[in-house]
Amino acid sequence: MQYGLRVKNSGEALAPIRNEIALKVNEEILTALVNDLVSQFPNPARSETALKLAQYVKASVVVLLKPLLDDSPNKVAKASIEFYGKSLFKAADGQYHVGFALDPRLYTNLQHSFTQIQAGESINQEALAENYKQLAEAIVAHFLTAFSHSLNLGMLKAKAVNIGINPILKAIYISLDNMIPSFNRHELKILADDHATLFHC
Repeated sequence: MQYGLRVKNSGEALAPIRNEIALKVNEEILTALVNDLVSQFPNPARSETALKLAQYVKASVVVLLKPLLDDSPNKVAKASIEFYGKSLFKAADGQYHVGFALDPRLYTNLQHSFTQIQAGESINQEALAENYKQLAEAIVAHFLTAFSHSLNLGMLKAKAVNIGINPILKAIYISLDNMIPSFNRHELKILADDHATLFHC
């Protein structure tokens, strides 16, 4: 991503760089939110269920994005690279991370749940599942919907993006409703410890 930002005005063909970034970003989000988390779960069946969801979402995003990531002229590809540039944040450790501004209320609710779990307190797991649905919606809205606006799509392709997003979100909703309310205390603790480090005010 940083390479794309460096060469965006160089005359180098930007579409291949943009296309690689788009697919890689979505893969890294799934890795951070799902794969890295469930690799710590002691229950293999639980891990397998979550990984199947991640694989479905990843494959669906690829199917959705690939027809849109054509050999665009540099002017169009540059807009997409600049979109990702605005999604790049420097953390306190000096490392750059991809992200976006989360709704303050959602951030507070998630962090409050993580703090309660880490303190050994009981939480409303159905409410936590609802918060994760909102998180999924926010991620999709930024990295799929808002990103697609940078692609200079025609009306039909723009409509196809919206249609393609719906089954992805529906699968996520169903999985969250099935998984989070059934997590035991140990799994909740793993979730809180892992995800508390992903969100920053």
